[in-house]
Amino acid sequence: MMALREPLESIDTIAIKVVAVTGILAFILGLIYKEEIRNILMISFLLCVISYYMGDLVILPLTNNLVATACDFVLAFLVIWLTGLGLFNPNTPVVFVSLVSAAGIAVGECLLHILMQSVLHERSAG
Repeated sequence: MMALREPLESIDTIAIKVVAVTGILAFILGLIYKEEIRNILMISFLLCVISYYMGDLVILPLTNNLVATACDFVLAFLVIWLTGLGLFNPNTPVVFVSLVSAAGIAVGECLLHILMQSVLHERSAG
C-alpha cells in the first residue's frame, strides 16, 4: 500500500503528471482542435491538482491501479467537459474531445501509478 509521502518527495510525481497531462491536452485540444493554450494550461492545472490529491493520495492507496485509473478517467472527463463547456470554441465537440482526452490521460495515469508503486516499493525495500 502506498503511504502519504513528504511534499518534497512528491514533486517528481507531480512534475511527471503535469508534463503528461499538459502534453496530452496540448496535442488533442491545441493541435487538433485549436483551443487556446491558456485554457489548456488552466484545465491541466485544475485536473492535476484534483487528480493528485484524490487519485494518487486517496484512491490508489486504498484500492488498486485499475480502480484508480478508472476514477482518473471519470475525473478527467468531468473536469474537461465541464470546463470545456465554458472555455472551448463553439465548434469544438466538447463531449467527444473530453472522452478522447480522458482516455489518453487515463493511459498516462495508469503508467504513472505503476511508476509510483515501483519507486515506493524500491524505497521501502532499500
